[in-house]
Amino acid sequence: MTKCKTCKAEVVQDAKRTKAYCSKRCRTRYWNNKRARSPEQNRKHFLKKKYRMTPEEWEILFDSQGRRCPTCKRTESSKWSVDHDHSCCSGTRQTCGRCTTGIICNQCNLALGLIKDDVETLKAMIEYLDGQTRLAVLELSVLEQLLEGQNE
Repeated sequence: MTKCKTCKAEVVQDAKRTKAYCSKRCRTRYWNNKRARSPEQNRKHFLKKKYRMTPEEWEILFDSQGRRCPTCKRTESSKWSVDHDHSCCSGTRQTCGRCTTGIICNQCNLALGLIKDDVETLKAMIEYLDGQTRLAVLELSVLEQLLEGQNE
């Protein structure tokens, strides 16, 4: 048995899905209250629920990294993400709070997520990029030689 998110009454579970509210009225009241919160209140609630961190702790961590992404060194981003060790709290939607590794920009967070934090995949990608650079330089030198041959 679970409890209603609004009134905390016991909720009878449906065989098809898990219900979070005992009635439509409670669901509406919950979402209206959630929308009425300020962005600061929402951020505070999100950080506490998902990462067990306060906005002040987030700021201290971000300050300790020089207010920049530790991977790409970017200081401006439309969104910053709390990075954490995914092997520590796998299978849950929130962290224990002890596995936070830093604050990274959204682009780096997406990249790490796509490779599933696999160091070997990242090394292979770096080797691939290095190879592409060498290939581009080689193609450029071949092109230059061909052009020199045409000009003679």
